[in-house]
Amino acid sequence: MGLKINRNAEIATKIVFFSLLGIIIIILAKIFIWEISYYQNKTVETRTGEQVIITDLIDPETPIETEPTAKEMKEHKVGANSPRYITVAEKKSRVINIAIENNAMELPDNIHDVNWYSSTGKPGQGKTIMMAGIIDGTTAKGAFSGLLELKKGSVITIENGDGKEYSYSVTDIAKISRDEGKNTLPDIQIGNKNEEKLVLLSLTKTNAESTAADTIVVVQAKLK
Repeated sequence: MGLKINRNAEIATKIVFFSLLGIIIIILAKIFIWEISYYQNKTVETRTGEQVIITDLIDPETPIETEPTAKEMKEHKVGANSPRYITVAEKKSRVINIAIENNAMELPDNIHDVNWYSSTGKPGQGKTIMMAGIIDGTTAKGAFSGLLELKKGSVITIENGDGKEYSYSVTDIAKISRDEGKNTLPDIQIGNKNEEKLVLLSLTKTNAESTAADTIVVVQAKLK
């Protein structure tokens, strides 16, 4: 009788053990499948966080060309440590916080504003800050109208929500094709982790015969 009880206990123990083992295998398999799916869909993110890698720009079809009034400029609010205004070639513009989808950074809906990819750095944090703006609209000049007039050493200023200002000195100005951008922009975005850098992006045409904006303007500047 005792032997039968022991056998039953042994069988029950084996059943419990293999049941638990099966559950663990199923859980691990689900985690494995989830991770494969996750990392397959994670190609737009860098290894440094949840930052999407920018490889191109999106030019809005019909951006607003009405310049913000003095009141609208003054009432523009952001977080204390976030960029509120940027001044490029003496033109002061509002900075708009945006996210990135499909590896492309969208240019502003208003040609007088500047978009900031908020998952990149903030002024004073020692990281690369990515912003995008428009050089020319259909009937008016945009926030980055002076971008092509900048030279090495030109100063770009950012004012945060708390009023603190940061100055950046231009180190490099380049024009690249949109195909080149796929490889060049990620390298610029990841950049030197030991140096705070501001990167301004815009679109322009190669020449007057071009039917679409086929060239990316890239201005890099380091914190002074």
